[in-house]
Amino acid sequence: MPSPLPHATFESMIRRKPDYGHIPVLLVDDEPAALDLCKRLLERLCFRDITPAADGMGALSMLKERKFGVVISDWNMPKMSGLELVRRIRADEKLARTPFLMTSVDGAVARARVAREAGVNAFLIKPFGEAALRAKLHEVLGPSGMRSAA
Repeated sequence: MPSPLPHATFESMIRRKPDYGHIPVLLVDDEPAALDLCKRLLERLCFRDITPAADGMGALSMLKERKFGVVISDWNMPKMSGLELVRRIRADEKLARTPFLMTSVDGAVARARVAREAGVNAFLIKPFGEAALRAKLHEVLGPSGMRSAA
């Protein structure tokens, strides 16, 4: 029978935060203040590779140049909305499996349903805090997206 873990080792394992630093994030929002706030929340959640985009057109260009582990996008943006962005991502076989988290100030059930039907993995109503963002990212990325940080 294997020996039990020392109490100190077990406690340190429990306190470990998920390490998302290896996951590149594409953060899409036309509001600079919203981009900044979400970037700071992501950094507090241990994300280190965060690329901002001001609209869906810019984000789509970036997605064609580089692989991202998750896209976090606002719904309402000029040039290309978040809804159109997710539709284009899902229509592109190289991008179709990219996890996608949609954010919006409009939290209507109908809007969330439209987003899910378009291929959004999770929907988050603005304004949101660190705990809500963490929960939705865990929903989108699953346990395989995390690794433990000491």
